[in-house]
Order: sequence, then structure tokens, then C-alpha cells
Amino acid sequence: MNLHNLDVFRISSQKMGWLSERQTVLAQNIANSDTPGYKAKDLRLPDFSSMLNYHKVHKNYITIAVSMKNIQIPYGVFSTTKRGSFEKLIEKPSKRYLVNTGLYLINPKISE
Repeated sequence: MNLHNLDVFRISSQKMGWLSERQTVLAQNIANSDTPGYKAKDLRLPDFSSMLNYHKVHKNYITIAVSMKNIQIPYGVFSTTKRGSFEKLIEKPSKRYLVNTGLYLINPKISE
């Protein structure tokens, strides 16, 4: 028997994942507390009621919750021309991605 198939364990596991991510964010706040200009961050609790309302109003078959994730390279990155010559140096670049949170709302009609 796979416990992850039971709703209470699945929901608890998702909550623990959120709490773990929040702990990381708060630890970064503490680590950067002396950094000039640093603004503390926090994670918001997911608002399931607004997501469910959106899903119903738009009559979606599926709604997927996503989150914006910023990935930063902790090094300077070189950019080169097609011939391999130095073009520019980008210091600690970052890129933003919409990532899947693993939360789906599925209309039961999808299986009909």
C-alpha cells in the first residue's frame, strides 16, 4: 500500500514541502540581514479558494498551479561569438522560470 495515494498523507507531504521551502527563504533572510539594501522575503500560503474559483469561472478542464522561481548562477558567465572569441562577461546572471508546484485542479468531465 502506497501511503502517498492517501489524501491525508499527500496533503501533509505537500505542506511539509512548502514549509521546507519557506525555511530556506527565511534562512536566506537571516544570512543577508546585514546586506545593505536587502529586502526580506517570505512565501505566501497558497490561496486554494481563489484558484478553485478561477478554475470554475473559466470552466477549465485542468488548472495547474505554478510558481516563479529565480535561478542564479553564483559565478561570472562568459559569452562568446560563434568563432569562440570573447564577447562579454555577465556577472552572476539569473533567470526566472515558471515551475510546476505539483498542484492540479482537474474537472471530473475530463475522464468522460
